[in-house]
Amino acid sequence: VLQNSSSLTYTHTDAAGGDIIVRVYDDEGCSAEHIVTIDPYDTFIDATIIVDRDLDCVNSGENITINVNSTVTNTTANLGNYE
Repeated sequence: VLQNSSSLTYTHTDAAGGDIIVRVYDDEGCSAEHIVTIDPYDTFIDATIIVDRDLDCVNSGENITINVNSTVTNTTANLGNYE
């Protein structure tokens, strides 16, 4: 049993993913279930944002750099059109 509560939210913390059975009960005690597949995912460890160019009075845009460290991938990206 991964969760036994009235909460409508479930957080899956196994980055390897896998199949889980979702079983719900109504007020009368009747149940229904469905198998849900959670794909493997990359877990973020931390991220930093660096402002390379501030927004100015001309409104020529702001440039930022986002650095991400995770369990599988470490990347530095200069993202565009990030709104």
